[in-house]
Amino acid sequence: MLIVTGSQAVDEGSLLTFKVSATGDPSQTIIIACANCLAIGANLAQNSGFGFASGNFSWTPVEGQGPGTYLVIISASDGTMVVSANVSIAVNEVAEQPVLVVPGPIHARQGESVSFMVNVTDPDWQEDNVTLAVNGLPDGASFDPATGIFNWNVSSVQPGLYTITFTATSNGSPSFQDSKVVTIHVDNGNGRCFICEFFSTAGTVLRTSTVTTNPWLLLLSGMIGLTTTLAVGTRRARAQLRRSRRQVCEYRKE
Repeated sequence: MLIVTGSQAVDEGSLLTFKVSATGDPSQTIIIACANCLAIGANLAQNSGFGFASGNFSWTPVEGQGPGTYLVIISASDGTMVVSANVSIAVNEVAEQPVLVVPGPIHARQGESVSFMVNVTDPDWQEDNVTLAVNGLPDGASFDPATGIFNWNVSSVQPGLYTITFTATSNGSPSFQDSKVVTIHVDNGNGRCFICEFFSTAGTVLRTSTVTTNPWLLLLSGMIGLTTTLAVGTRRARAQLRRSRRQVCEYRKE
């Protein structure tokens, strides 16, 4: 005689266990087996003996196995007779959040083009549709939500930091979202981003300072960073102007 449990239900990613047993001729060894456990990723550990056998079924359904219903075939044999029984297991779908994959910080100069692809991974892709959206798109930039491709011809924009937020939304129940930010540092075409250097210098002052930070120190550090950056840029511009004037004078003399 084979004794099994009734119908079962389990969520994806959760462990399901139950016991089975069989009795028979005390002079015969009873063996319990599972015909399709290996096919679904389940396991049946069994103990055989004379006239009696027991088993422990265990299964953790993985993503993609739900929703669905599976019939597990359990059998017991004494070498001459085989008795079988089916256990119905309903696997429930567990909704998972899509995950956006975006590039790290990007540095570009005026006149250059920036292109990249926003990717999304969704464990429930067979059941869900995921839509992409963008917020904070700079002037002249474009984003195709169908392909995830971002393009930007960096021209006629102010140098500085541009922060763009991408969002992936699944239409499952419940609906999930994932948002990621891409930062693009744009310089003035000569290899310098004054606003970027301003924040970088201010951050360095704060990190190396041992004094307790307060709003006035933040303002002071920011002004120091801005003044330093502008002073360096001004000196370089004046030096370039002097070189240009010398070249003009030499040309006229010739």
